[in-house]
Amino acid sequence: MVQILSIIYSGDGILSSMPYIPADVTNLKAKYHRESRLAYIEDTIAYFKEKAKADADFFYRIRLHDEDRARNMYWVDGINNHN
Repeated sequence: MVQILSIIYSGDGILSSMPYIPADVTNLKAKYHRESRLAYIEDTIAYFKEKAKADADFFYRIRLHDEDRARNMYWVDGINNHN
């Protein structure tokens, strides 16, 4: 997205001067969305691993699709596990 904005402002600033077609912008947006979604899953897994080290009663399970998308996610911490 920054690349696109820099081209707009570096030239004459007219949208017609952009070398991108709408499909390029849509594809770039989809790419960033996929990458950020994967980063969220990786961050969540890392957080759950740290919680499991600190709390022996903490349980989690994350099932992923083939494309590293979360299929389902389940967790229980030690406090709720004893009730």
